[in-house]
Amino acid sequence: MSGYNRFEQAVGAALDRFPRAKSVVETTYQRMNYHLTNRGGFDYELHEDAELVPTEELVGLESEAVTRFVGFYDVCPWSSDMDHLLVHELDDTSKADTGTHADTATIVSLSAEGTRRLATTNAWNYQQGSRLQWHPAREEWVLFNDLKDGTAIARVVSRDGDAVVTYPYPVHAVSPAGDEYLSTDFRRADRNSPGYGYGTLDDESLEPADSDGIVRVSLGEQGRTVTQDELVVPLSELIAATETSASQDRHYIHHVLYAPDGDRFVFLHRWIQDGIRHTRLYVSDTAGNTDCLLEYRYLSHFCWLDPERLFLWGGTESEGRGYYILNTSTGEISPVAALAGHGDGHPSVSPDGRWIVTDTYPDRARRRSLWLYNLDTDERVKLGEFLAPFGFDGPTRCDLHPRWSPDGTLVSIDSTFTGLRRSYVVDVERIVS
Repeated sequence: MSGYNRFEQAVGAALDRFPRAKSVVETTYQRMNYHLTNRGGFDYELHEDAELVPTEELVGLESEAVTRFVGFYDVCPWSSDMDHLLVHELDDTSKADTGTHADTATIVSLSAEGTRRLATTNAWNYQQGSRLQWHPAREEWVLFNDLKDGTAIARVVSRDGDAVVTYPYPVHAVSPAGDEYLSTDFRRADRNSPGYGYGTLDDESLEPADSDGIVRVSLGEQGRTVTQDELVVPLSELIAATETSASQDRHYIHHVLYAPDGDRFVFLHRWIQDGIRHTRLYVSDTAGNTDCLLEYRYLSHFCWLDPERLFLWGGTESEGRGYYILNTSTGEISPVAALAGHGDGHPSVSPDGRWIVTDTYPDRARRRSLWLYNLDTDERVKLGEFLAPFGFDGPTRCDLHPRWSPDGTLVSIDSTFTGLRRSYVVDVERIVS
């Protein structure tokens, strides 16, 4: 559940127009409840049929008191054979947790063979990392973002850390076939959504909206550097379709995600006007023919159930906030009744298409919850609760961001319940089998 009653939710909604005041009220309220409910030294609780282990121990390594995390919920840290897991490692935790992006993150592969440090990057954030992921078409390659002369780029290295190829645009989403990727300007995130950019925005203005947006980039073949790219969704076209007086610099694109068959993708067009964030959900084919599916300020996270349907948190003005299933071809949208009352989370569908795993933001007692939902039976299972200590908030917060393993028996999460940002794995095999 969301962890807040209807009165609390109504107060939160009323304060949406005053984000700074809302942050102060919410933090004060949480601190009061935190001290009332966490006197027993709570760190986490887990379902009796689930098991939690640090990621290092999963592959037979000794657990280390080092800051390590995966990043966003839409990328899988496991290699296809499940022998290796990718994480970001921060050497200087006291400095790194200030949220500054001058710090360097190390790309690490964990396996029974040991801890292998493959590369370093300065293009990372706490929410999405460096978009670190395995190359869909080449199992021995690792793809991530980095900076070159202050400009965001994409790099590919081998499992041994050898440089393979560099691309001139940062990765936002990679096609399932691994033949192309979609790129956006992370400087716009710096301007409008701190915590999702790379800290590269300077005093100069952003690119004009007619030359900015979603760029499709070919990944080429056999590691060959290519410059073939195309601006498939100009930001100017999205702005022209809205009725807003917000400046072009206040528009940006978020959460780009390919459909499972790679023929289409969805994304959020957001803009900020008078302190309020507005959001539209779009679907597009790879040629850039877009269709606005929903407009609702609370639209946020989603995953594809199949090439047609999205499982999303958001809704409509008439139906209100919650989890919904949306047909991206017909526009039909239906609420997920079993999850009514759940707050915003990060949903992912299991490899067999039967289960959704999702999380929550901290409740009044600073606890994040982890849930399973069965798409066939409407059954929901609470996997656990995890303490979200103060000090990990705003751009430096640590969402659980649950992600499935390729075989659907494990869930990867990031958490700070010990006071240190760490990567963990929850074994859910006895529940989902």
